[in-house]
Amino acid sequence: LLLSVGLVPNLYAADVYSTQYLYISFVITIYFFWSLKQDDFINPFSNKNLRNYILFFLLSGLSLIIASNKTESLIILSRLLIWILTGITFINLIKGEKKYVVFCLYYISALCIIEALAIFYGFISNFQIGIEFGRSSVNKGFASNINIAAFSLINKIPFLVYTIEQLTRNNKKY
Repeated sequence: LLLSVGLVPNLYAADVYSTQYLYISFVITIYFFWSLKQDDFINPFSNKNLRNYILFFLLSGLSLIIASNKTESLIILSRLLIWILTGITFINLIKGEKKYVVFCLYYISALCIIEALAIFYGFISNFQIGIEFGRSSVNKGFASNINIAAFSLINKIPFLVYTIEQLTRNNKKY
């Protein structure tokens, strides 16, 4: 079901991705509550990476107190919750299968590196010594805007750090 998210029509919404997020949230919520009833459900608090994301979500919830646009903040917070539920779902789908975990870590890490290089290339190609620079749409990489690019990188960086840590640890054994 999650692989068919690209087939979800935008239904003439102003935000073309909103219907896809609605679809993803529907599928993830159903799976999450279904997996809670399974005997082999992995507790999300037993995984330190997920604990960090949950803490990040809770701290982000505090931003609602001072947000000037509470509706937009709530929408972004709900999207972050979908990311966390997706992580929990993902961990429960691949549990015990080390080859799937390793593949996913390498895949997400590679995406992070490629995306960071695209952003860095945009920055370097427009950088000129002596001229002030600031926020520019050139620095968005593959994303539709700079905020999405930042959000995407922030979510992928922990995977990259973990992958590098594991590769460094494995190389020290030899």
